[in-house]
Amino acid sequence: MNEVPCGDGYINFRGSQLLVGGEVHGGIGLFEDVTEKVIKTKELEKTLEDLKTEKEKYHHLVATMNEGLLTTDAEGTFTFVNRKLCEMTGYSEEELLGHLKKDFDGLICNKKAFMEHFERLKNGDFSASPVIENKLISRDGLKIYTQISTNILLDTEGRFKGTTSVVTDITRHKVAQMKLEEQEKKYRQLVEQMNQGLTTSNEKGIMTFANRKMSEITGYSVDEMIGRDPGAWVTESSFQESKERFDQLKQGQDLSNYQFDLDIYRKDGSEACLQISPNYSFDSKGEYLGSTSVITDITARKKAEEALIIAKKAAESANRAKSEFLSNMSHEIRTPMNSILGFTEILKGLVKDEHLIQYISSIASSGKTLLRLINDILDLSKVEAGKLKLEYSAVNPHSIFKDMEQVFSQKIAEKGLDFIISIDPDLPKALILDETRIRQVLLNIISNAVKFTETGFIKLTVSEHYPEKDHSKLDLLFSIEDTGKGIPEEQRELIFKAFEQQTDQSHAHYGGTGLGLTITKRLVEMMGGEIHVAGESGKGAVFEVIIKNVNVASITESDKQSRPDLCVASVKFENATILLVDDITVNRDLMKAYLEAFPFTIIEGKNGYEAIELARKHRPDLILMDMKMPSMDGYEASTILKADEDLKTIPIIAFTASAMKETEMEIKGTCEGYIRKPVSKDKLLCELARFIGHTSNRDDLTEETSQKADGKKGTLDGESLKKLPEVVKILDSELTDVWVRLSDKLIFDEIEDFADRIKKLAGEYKLESMENWADNLRSQADIFDVDAIPDTLQQFPEIVKGYKKHLLV
Repeated sequence: MNEVPCGDGYINFRGSQLLVGGEVHGGIGLFEDVTEKVIKTKELEKTLEDLKTEKEKYHHLVATMNEGLLTTDAEGTFTFVNRKLCEMTGYSEEELLGHLKKDFDGLICNKKAFMEHFERLKNGDFSASPVIENKLISRDGLKIYTQISTNILLDTEGRFKGTTSVVTDITRHKVAQMKLEEQEKKYRQLVEQMNQGLTTSNEKGIMTFANRKMSEITGYSVDEMIGRDPGAWVTESSFQESKERFDQLKQGQDLSNYQFDLDIYRKDGSEACLQISPNYSFDSKGEYLGSTSVITDITARKKAEEALIIAKKAAESANRAKSEFLSNMSHEIRTPMNSILGFTEILKGLVKDEHLIQYISSIASSGKTLLRLINDILDLSKVEAGKLKLEYSAVNPHSIFKDMEQVFSQKIAEKGLDFIISIDPDLPKALILDETRIRQVLLNIISNAVKFTETGFIKLTVSEHYPEKDHSKLDLLFSIEDTGKGIPEEQRELIFKAFEQQTDQSHAHYGGTGLGLTITKRLVEMMGGEIHVAGESGKGAVFEVIIKNVNVASITESDKQSRPDLCVASVKFENATILLVDDITVNRDLMKAYLEAFPFTIIEGKNGYEAIELARKHRPDLILMDMKMPSMDGYEASTILKADEDLKTIPIIAFTASAMKETEMEIKGTCEGYIRKPVSKDKLLCELARFIGHTSNRDDLTEETSQKADGKKGTLDGESLKKLPEVVKILDSELTDVWVRLSDKLIFDEIEDFADRIKKLAGEYKLESMENWADNLRSQADIFDVDAIPDTLQQFPEIVKGYKKHLLV
């Protein structure tokens, strides 16, 4: 049969010869239209070709896919596995095909769960997820975490005929997930075991997490806290602050380093104080997302702090009371001692009988001893209260140490002892020290050495050690060695305790308060040093002191012993009216006795009210005023006087028995001068010389200076004479106070500034001699002439006096 095209279709022609007697007489032909048949045949061929192509694509897809693929029949027997599943498990296709899932012991880890899932799908139970996780075991024994997604296969009649499953290797994801879960578990354990509360809140402030400790702190369970606003537990006192802070957060303010305290109510109604340390979260637009807060229960600490504050206030109150008591005690003791020592000094100059002189000397000696004991008690009190302040300046350590020989020379001679001083010659000539306290330390230790040494020697050794290469600082070392009774080792700590003395020490024989070494140790420690004691009982003692990191200076304070002093008994004062105010008669009598040799008119008052009244009535040249008086004390009276336009220029010299630093500062606020009781004659005259015109036998400078200070009327031109009151006012009010301070301590930078100010003033007002004096002082300061500067400075009051006299001409 041949199909041949015919028009738009196909025909099939079949024919045969017609034979008659073996000869061909014709033919017979049959034509059949096979167009439809041919078309269907071609379509079938195309379909088969397409199926072949699709099959090749399918096989390629299955062979190259990254997931494993397997099919089973209705009984669960593997009917197909792809190459990826073979690679995944390590088994070949032949080893896997033909096996039932339930019988393949080596491949599926949790075979029971796998088969239960298969049976549910087989029975038409689709309630469970078609996706399950299971572990496969490779040929090498490795566990492979897989995700298996299964679809059922149905025949044409809808009957179950098998499954198709896609197997995905999720081992890396599963391992990472397990690590993450392990870390989360670990962190959760840490959070739950924290000794602090931990909470998280959303953007509305609602709590989204709380740990176990937070539950313990508040008394609420975790479930009771989640979903609630913690503001419901906050006390009224803390609520407003908490609300303001939350509003600030919503407005975008940065509170990242803000830690705060919050008072809350616990579930049982009790109050707790919590310290909140928040960490705030914001999105990329800066919108507030929420917070994580670490919360510490500081209730006990707060109560302890409150108790500590109460105790501190009580201690401060007690300390103030003690300080006030000591101040009052100082006043009450110093006031009578003022009279005892003062009149003793006067009697000593009047009495000629040797026995009486001896009695008077004993009174004076006992009085001074009592004052030393009082000073020891007050010093210790000030050290303990933190009121004692160190005052550093440039001093010559050589002079300080050498002065000890002079101070103790009489007692050393009386006992027949040798006093040896050995100072390293390389010790700098100027150090920054508190001279008063260094001297106090030396006096306390050396006086003990003298007291307890009957024969032999006392040796003071001084050296230095430089901790830095530039020699800008040094450690000052000094030791005091004696050949006295010594100190047993077991008592070396005892002697530094307050009111303690050696157990074998006779108080009747040696005396003392037991405070000297206590104060010494405290002072040394305040100066950044250490003190140690060595030696053997019966063989003497060695006290070693080291003051660390002492600054080396380039200037020194002048030797006060070499300075000329105007305040001696030979001073000659000009006529002056003095208002003397003291409520104690004997004190006024003593002051009058001191001043009776001078041309003073003394007006007496007994309290502040009288001081004001008498000052307004008599307009004195100077007021001597006690600070502690009944009715109105000296502080109030001096304040009122300084507020009075007519009286404020009158100098006031205060005298008081108080030893407190605060008192001295308060006095300096309204008074030009200050003397602490007991008042000696020399102290009084020195202070008076600052404010009252005077001359001295030791110095003929007064008249000479008056003449030289452009003092002759003809040497000043009219303009200078006209401006002279302004000059005197500046010299008297501004520069005299500077001169007083510089005369006491030689501070070269300030002396240079002082000289420059004087020179500038003299140049402005055309005062040639004062300008020459300033040039001279500046030259001396430039070359650190410590011998000449004190003499030049002492000429300043005479220069001022010369110009004052010129005003009277």
